[in-house]
Amino acid sequence: MALAACGLFAVACGPATLSQMPDHLLGIWKTSAPRHAQNFVEIRRDSLVLGVVGLELEVIRIETIEVARQGAGEEVYRVHFTAAEGYPDVLALTWLENERAVRVGAAAGTWTRSAER
Repeated sequence: MALAACGLFAVACGPATLSQMPDHLLGIWKTSAPRHAQNFVEIRRDSLVLGVVGLELEVIRIETIEVARQGAGEEVYRVHFTAAEGYPDVLALTWLENERAVRVGAAAGTWTRSAER
């Protein structure tokens, strides 16, 4: 309810800050977009696991999460973390409530929950 109110009055409230990922985003996500069809993203409470074909799994420890409503049925989760190279970085995950899907960063297509990697 508070998030919805802040979405209407973003200037007054600004983004909400979370320390853990919410339940509706937890799990393994895959896409059928050709460029990323063999990859996956596993969203955990305090970390993200990126599975990219041909590379080692990358585990990202979440430092903070900013969440803001972007439009009807869309919430953007800006995940702040420290990259392997030591610099601060951000990955945006957009929750598409009506589709029960996620957009990951600027990658084409949507990602849906999967039972396995």
